[in-house]
Amino acid sequence: MSAPLIMDARVLAIGNLIEPTFTEWFRESDANRAKWLGEAESIALRAAEVCKMLALCGHLELFGSARNGFGNATSDVDLVFITSGTDGPTTVQLLRSVEEFLRESGAGYNVTRIFQGRAPVLKLTDASGIEVDLVCNNHLGVRNTKLLRAYHDLDISVDERWGCGVVEAVVRSLKEWARRCGLLGTCDGMLNSYAFSLLVLFFLQTMGVLPNLQTLAAHQATVLIEGHDTRFCQMDSVNPLWCWEDSSVAGVPTGTAAGCLVFRFFEFYGFEFDWASCAVSVRLARPAPAFVQKAELRYGDRPFWYVEDPFDVTTNLAHGTTAQGRERILVAMRAATLRLQANGWNGLCLNTLDRPFEQLFLKTRLRGLKETNLEKVGQELWMLFQPYGAARLFLRLEEDAYSAEAFVQFCAWEHLRSAQSANEQELLHCSQPLALFISLGYSLFEELERFVLYPMEEDFTVVLEQLTKDFAPLPFLPSMQSCPTITASARGAQGKSLNPEATEFVPGLGFSFPGG
Repeated sequence: MSAPLIMDARVLAIGNLIEPTFTEWFRESDANRAKWLGEAESIALRAAEVCKMLALCGHLELFGSARNGFGNATSDVDLVFITSGTDGPTTVQLLRSVEEFLRESGAGYNVTRIFQGRAPVLKLTDASGIEVDLVCNNHLGVRNTKLLRAYHDLDISVDERWGCGVVEAVVRSLKEWARRCGLLGTCDGMLNSYAFSLLVLFFLQTMGVLPNLQTLAAHQATVLIEGHDTRFCQMDSVNPLWCWEDSSVAGVPTGTAAGCLVFRFFEFYGFEFDWASCAVSVRLARPAPAFVQKAELRYGDRPFWYVEDPFDVTTNLAHGTTAQGRERILVAMRAATLRLQANGWNGLCLNTLDRPFEQLFLKTRLRGLKETNLEKVGQELWMLFQPYGAARLFLRLEEDAYSAEAFVQFCAWEHLRSAQSANEQELLHCSQPLALFISLGYSLFEELERFVLYPMEEDFTVVLEQLTKDFAPLPFLPSMQSCPTITASARGAQGKSLNPEATEFVPGLGFSFPGG
């Protein structure tokens, strides 16, 4: 993979084309962000009062997107309770006490326990409609928040067009693009919002826009949290050219439009980045062309995609991605590159793709079935979700006959979120409690013929037509047909194919791929 051009006349011209429509869109999408931030602070204050009233020893604080500077008005609010002392309740006991209070007081609704995983979470919907996640003692998450905030605060300039610095504008707009295009969600084999933020930050480091704050802290004292070295350099402002040991990096000209960086992000990951041999590592990032190789990291070349957590180097945030999920993301980035060259930002981040999506599903995998009669299992699930306003249930038995996969479809976000509160409910025909995940239903649509439909009296052909219509707004849905191969960039892409759905979405296919 050769060194990508950081900025040239071609990129500047495309950036100038993008800038007016991008600025208009950013302002519109940002209209409710100040209110969201205010609500997040209010939620944290009220939650702290609840913890105090319950005599919980410790303190509560905001972390995640509401604190790192890269949150949007559509983001959830993340809260963490940090306990003091060693003789207090366990994490699950603490969360159960908060859950009991919420259910009795009605202070929140859609209260959902997710206690079976490695990090127990209590989810709820605030009266404001904002989704809230409460965890305990996530010290590493708090430290990650501070690292991202440090990168955010490096850009002290505020552009009056966006009301923030260019780094914040780029990170937030690209996260929102991914969300609206249905490209976020580990349940569907893709990346989560945090991992996508790391993709953007790593790109900005590679382009010389941001320094590597962990490399700059190499001579500082180690800061161990949960056994991980979490030191990083915290600075008021940094000129990137002062920070890299290789000062030959050209950097980005002062006043560079956000549109230039947005375009280069899509072009970089869609055509230039060698996903087969290179890794996304904010911890080791250095200016192009010295890309981070997978061989430098813990798991080497084994992962298809490697997105390393900045502190917990044992965690690959792309570990759960599937071939279909990775294809969706790459196809979307390549289509976006073409779209931006064709006519700027217009239509790239469609309002029609905004939540709530038309395709609303809860996904679950039932393990340890006591009953291999699919009809009985289906009837139990249908009886459970019907009172929540479920529209349909799709169920299939796995090959081992003792596990099954189910998708429950809803017609309204409120119904789906209410039904998710049944998470961890015990089932008569299953030895394990129910585990429910919000899904866009990609794998259902791809293998629909393998599922049984409830209610059974519905016409399957009619349902298929309806699902096809529901999925129509998603321009990057993988095709179930063979995809034409298009020669990719000579600068490092691996000759991937572009799906017909993406070509239909991009009216400017007369444009050639960069370098192709």
